[in-house]
This record gives sequence, structure tokens and C-alpha cells, in this order.
Amino acid sequence: EVYLRNVPFVFTVPFRFPHSFSPSPFIFTFTFHFTLFTFRFSFSLFVFPFIFVSSSLFVSSSLFVYSFL
Repeated sequence: EVYLRNVPFVFTVPFRFPHSFSPSPFIFTFTFHFTLFTFRFSFSLFVFPFIFVSSSLFVSSSLFVYSFL
């Protein structure tokens, strides 16, 4: 119940129904965690190159500035 309260309302709706009505909460939780995992994976795929490029640009610019000093 504490865990469900932290999750947004849309995701807690299937859990509020009686278990006889919902086909299987296990499938729902599995798909929910799977989509969360894929979203985080794609997000990391997008973010990590961005961080890498920005850090390399920062290092190269600092070396460039340092060479003038």
C-alpha cells in the first residue's frame, strides 16, 4: 500500500479493483517494470553520449585556454 501510494494514480487503478476482476496483477507489474526499464535504458543511451561529448568539449576547451596561458 505504501509502494502503491508513491506510484501515480494511473498505475494504481488496476490494483484498486478486486483480484477476481483483474486478470493478473503479475502481468501488469511485469509490463510496468519492463517499460520503466526500457525507458531508463533509452534515456541513459541518450544522456551518456551527451555527457561524454560535453565533458570532452570542456576538457578540450580548457586545454586550449591553458595553452594560451
